[in-house]
Parts: sequence; structure tokens; C-alpha cells
Amino acid sequence: MQFWYGLAQLIGVHTILGLSAYVVLLTGQVTLAQAGFFSIGAFLSGMLTAIAGWHIVPALLVAAAAAAAVATIVGFPALRVKGLMLVVATIAFGEAVRLFWLNFTSEVQHLVVGPGPQGGTGFNQIRFFPAHGWTDLDRALFIWAIMAIVMAGIWWLDRSRAGAVMRAVGEDGLAAQSVGVNLTVVKVSAFALGGFIAGIGGTLYAHYTTHIGPNSFGIVLAIFAVAYPIVGGLHNVFGTLAAVIFIQGFLVEGLRFLGDWRNLLFGFLIVVAMNVSPRGFVSVYRDMSPYWRRRVCGGTVFTLVLVLAGEAAGDAIVAFTGGLFGRTGLQFNHMAWIVFLVVMPAWSWRGVIELARMIPAAAKRLHGTFEEAFGRPAARRPGRPA
Repeated sequence: MQFWYGLAQLIGVHTILGLSAYVVLLTGQVTLAQAGFFSIGAFLSGMLTAIAGWHIVPALLVAAAAAAAVATIVGFPALRVKGLMLVVATIAFGEAVRLFWLNFTSEVQHLVVGPGPQGGTGFNQIRFFPAHGWTDLDRALFIWAIMAIVMAGIWWLDRSRAGAVMRAVGEDGLAAQSVGVNLTVVKVSAFALGGFIAGIGGTLYAHYTTHIGPNSFGIVLAIFAVAYPIVGGLHNVFGTLAAVIFIQGFLVEGLRFLGDWRNLLFGFLIVVAMNVSPRGFVSVYRDMSPYWRRRVCGGTVFTLVLVLAGEAAGDAIVAFTGGLFGRTGLQFNHMAWIVFLVVMPAWSWRGVIELARMIPAAAKRLHGTFEEAFGRPAARRPGRPA
């Protein structure tokens, strides 16, 4: 079960990271600065708990507030640019933060080398959870509780007047400004809220990994942060969670047994997923009939229960036999994901038919994408001379 607890923690942290980008995307701004805010929350909270001896909850709030303050400062100059220039500017900010941590050293000496940032070596001994006797299950529940609070807050915000204003700015900022909406306040507030949420995610990440380094907060993490809400869809917060489960749970962990071949499938599967559902994963669920929705939910829960029960049974057999029947070859957690992927579509014969109907449409959409990308000329009209 240790694998599942670790995967749950990873999904919870990355969902919070994706939600930080979700808030900013609602206002029509594509930013890659979330990794920088994420690192500020991670390093600052680590120093508060490992060096100052704070409890994780006040350290989380202070680190998130600091990340929000930095995001507010970044938000004002970011208003002068948009589109690709905003992407470039936020990439530069994220790299500046990463280089700052790469050269930052604030080590506290005890009888031995104490905890603290050590430049390129990273920040180790962030051991609040082990020092207080928290188990893997306790950590997973704590992270998911924080994630649930963040999701509930954004869900409420999305359905309030403030959320409507943010979406209006994202759809057409000029039209929103014409009816009295202050674009500066809305966009900077979205930056600040996104920074606050990213700071929360960074705090949880630093304390469940116990060691962080500057290279952990590079451009790849920033791209992941933006990819989650885009792949999941901006209809509601649950799309981001679904995208994190798909990317981190299936593409990253579920295909790990493929080795280097997984890297070839990674981008391709994301392209296929976006062509099957251009509006995000949530749109697929919203377009289903009530009967099919019940089938999907029931099949997912039933299959996950089977997978977790099989994992627990495997651990019990290994423990009972003293490792005599240890796991060899293909790891059980990978087999569990294969079972999930095979059983889930076959839960209902209607589901198989529905998936079969989606394949031609997805192939046509994918073909159109390649045609546009490679710039092939349009077909010659009948009767027109060559």
C-alpha cells in the first residue's frame, strides 16, 4: 500500500499546483510562473519548520502569503504584456527564482551539518512529518484534506459574482472593461490567489518529499501546472483533478514499466486525449447520458476497490510468507493499473460501443491537426487547371 499512499500524495500536491494555474487561466492569462511561486512556498515553509521549529499549519499560511505577495508584485508589470510575451516574461521570472535558490545558502550549524538550503545541493532534513510520527496514510489524508479545502474554495469562487467577473475578463477584457470592470484589480487578484495556492502546494511538496532542490522547480513543472487545467477543462475544478490523475497516475506511474518507451508515448497520448475531448475531460462527462454517468462512476469505484484490495492482499502474502512469495518481474502496481484500464471500459457494453464511436471522430480531428501543423495545401477544386 505504500505505493498508493505515495501516489495519493503526489496527485494531491499536483492538483493544488494545477488549481493555482486554473485561477489565472480564468482571466485569460497564460502564465508559467507557478513553479516559481511553488518553490517560494517550499523553501520558506521548510525553513520555518526545519530551522525555526514551527508547526506546519502556520508555516503553510506564512509561506503561501509570501508567495501571494511576490505574485502580486509580478502581476502588475505582467499587465503590460499578454499572449506569448506574457509566457516569456513568466518563464524568465521562474528561472530567476530557481537561480536564486541555486545560489542561496542559509545553513544552521549544530553538532553536525544542520538543516537548511545549501545552494545546488538542495534543502534536506525537512522532517516535520517523520519527527511527529506521521505515517504515509496520515500524510496522504492531510494533503487531500488541504486539497479538498482549496477545491471547495475555488468551486465557490467560480460560482460567485467574482468568478463571473473573472470569466468575463477572460472571454473579452475590453467588453468587461466597458461595463465598469477594473481589469487591473481582477488580473492582479488572480495572480495573487494563484500564488497563494501555489505556495500551499509547495509547502506540502517540500514536507512529503523531505528534500528539495532548485532543479525540481524548472520549466517542466511550470508546463505541468498549465497543462492540468487545460487538459482537464476550465468548466470546473474537477477537470484539473481528472487531468492530474490521467497524467501523473497513468502516463507517469502507470506506464513506468515501459522504461524509456514511456517518453515516446507521453506527448502522443496527451495529443490524442485533447483531440478526443478538445474542451477537456469534464466535457466528456457532461455530454454523457445519466445512465452512462452512473456506469462510469460505479465502474470506476468498483475497479479501484478491486485494485486496492488486490494490492493489500499482495502485501499481506509477502508479509505472511516472509518474502518467500515476493514480487518478481512486472510489479503488482503496474498490473493493477492494467487491470483498471481493461476492466473500466468493459464495465458496460455500452461503454465499449461509445468508445468505438469516439475513435473515428478523434482520428479525423487528429488528421486535421497534422494537416494544419505541416501546412499541406488544400485539395484542388474539380475542373480547375493544375
